[in-house]
Parts: sequence; structure tokens; C-alpha cells
Amino acid sequence: MQAKRPPYPRSLHRLAALLGVLLLLAACALPFNEERRYLSMIVTHARSTAQILQELQTLTTQANLGDRVWETNVNGQLAALELQIAEIRTVTPPAQFASFHQRYLDTMNTLEQGISLYSQAMALQQSAIARCLRPHPASPADN
Repeated sequence: MQAKRPPYPRSLHRLAALLGVLLLLAACALPFNEERRYLSMIVTHARSTAQILQELQTLTTQANLGDRVWETNVNGQLAALELQIAEIRTVTPPAQFASFHQRYLDTMNTLEQGISLYSQAMALQQSAIARCLRPHPASPADN
């Protein structure tokens, strides 16, 4: 029996809602200008971010504690997400999208906090496994 997929995180729902709004705005007959380029870039960024989050969720449901390949894959997705966040922070939006862009950055900040917590949890898990596997000196009662 396959494990039940956990519900999507709130930030992923927000990202999907923002993407929907952007697609609606992009459908408007905007001339190809700064605003249109910004919308195109944001849609591409949001899709890419959602794809990384989906892969991370899949990896999380297949967690294999202590498996170096799994850990490498998770760390790779976390690093890709960090790059996505850093990239969007360098963007200066057109004036009419400044408020939206700030909300988008707020969502990215929430994701960044999640990355930090996920990384901390993985480090704690690795530490716990190392302690469990460490040989313990024989106690006098064992003799």
C-alpha cells in the first residue's frame, strides 16, 4: 500500500494563487513592455519554484533516514530553492506591480524559513543516527 501524500503546505497554496492571478493578468492585452516582461518572468519563476517544491515533497514522502543519496537529493532541492529565492530578490518590479512583488517576496521569505527548519531537522536527524550507531563502551554490568 502506498503512503498517503501529505497535504500541500500553505505557502504552496499561496504560490499557486499568486500564479493564477499572474496568469489572469498576463491574459490581458498588455503590450510587450516592462510589465509584460515582468509578468512573464514571475510566471516562469513561480512555475520553477513550484516544481522544486513538488520534488521536495516527493522526496519527503520517501524519506530514508541515513541514506546519503536521499540526503544529497534533498539538499540539492533545498539549494535550488535558495537560488530561486536569491534570484527573485534581485528583481526590481514595474511600479504597478510593486505591492504584488512584495507579497511574492514575503512568500519567498516564508519558504526560506522552511528551508532553514528543514535543514535543521536533517542535521538533528543525522546527529541522532550518529549517536545511535556510535559504539558504547562496555559497562561493568555487561561483564
